[in-house]
Amino acid sequence: MSFWTFLNDRRAYVIAFVVSLFLGLAVIELDLTLTGGRLTGSNLWYAGLLAVLVLGLWVSVEYFRQRPFYGQLTGLQQARDPEAYARVVSPVTAEQALVRQALVGQHQVYADELAAHRRRQGFSAMFLNRWAHQMKTPIAVLDLQLQELERAGAESADPRGRPGPEAVASLREEVDKLAAGLELMLTNARLTDFTSDFVVHQADLAEVARAAINDQKRAFIRAGVFPRLKGVGPEAPGQGSAPAPPILVETDEKWLRFVLIQLLSNAIKYSRLSDRPEARQVTIQLSADRDQGPKAKPAPVRVTVHDWGIGIPPQDLGRVFEPFFTGENGRRSPEATGMGLYLAKQVCARLGHRLAVTSPGPGQGTVATVEFVPGETLHNAV
Repeated sequence: MSFWTFLNDRRAYVIAFVVSLFLGLAVIELDLTLTGGRLTGSNLWYAGLLAVLVLGLWVSVEYFRQRPFYGQLTGLQQARDPEAYARVVSPVTAEQALVRQALVGQHQVYADELAAHRRRQGFSAMFLNRWAHQMKTPIAVLDLQLQELERAGAESADPRGRPGPEAVASLREEVDKLAAGLELMLTNARLTDFTSDFVVHQADLAEVARAAINDQKRAFIRAGVFPRLKGVGPEAPGQGSAPAPPILVETDEKWLRFVLIQLLSNAIKYSRLSDRPEARQVTIQLSADRDQGPKAKPAPVRVTVHDWGIGIPPQDLGRVFEPFFTGENGRRSPEATGMGLYLAKQVCARLGHRLAVTSPGPGQGTVATVEFVPGETLHNAV
């Protein structure tokens, strides 16, 4: 708070003081006139000047005495820390002490409500985690039973009620949907305490991509879509060609695998809705722009999931990372939850990676890219 602002807030006191000064001098002058005395004009001006100087001195002293308290109140406007309200000290007047007590009291109410909310949130997260883990057990049992039925290779229902291959395939698909849904829920719960389940190390990007593809193997087969991993293997065809060096990135392998699984799941889901022949393939492209020369600097590394499915409408493209947003395509796929890309974006933000989704338009496919940028994050491509 500036001095002039401080003085302006006390203009009523200043006006009252000046009026009282003139009234006092007028009474003195009237009394002297009635008694035959007289007060010269210079004395009047001298008395008034002394009173104004005393007023100015008092205002200045009060301003410098109270300025630390006002400075702390001003600092609260820029403070991002709720605890700053509890650190307001140096009240000078009883009024300022009341203001401080009000701030401390409101902060205590806020802290109590926040603690209660966190306890409720923690209990809900713990309950959901336990419930999801409990649900994994019956899903695992169903999966084992389905594996036995698939190994039996029954081509049709027999008199004992053994289901045929179509029924087994349908059950397998539903079990996979349940497992994927539980994994989404568990991932959302884990994001609230991301650092407790986070380990950074150098990972081979090709191995992570292969693991994600293998995880979605049954979904690829059911949809009749085939994955193609590019950017690995020999640098040039022919006998004796040297294999390309591995593409290493600093990341958490488990979380990155989750992101790639979500991107592949979307690519499969929306490729199967297209009747174009080229939609029968999903390409996973690994690329590393390596600089040349003795002082080569690390360059960005990217993994791109490209499908030729139904694409994304332009009006939906800007909202694909919003939670629960399914858009026009989601209405064509009942199992869409609108959470896959949202969680993938949140995970990439915490890992320090970039995730972008583009689409030329409906029927033109979709390109999802995870980029590892050295220098901007802690995760440097090698």
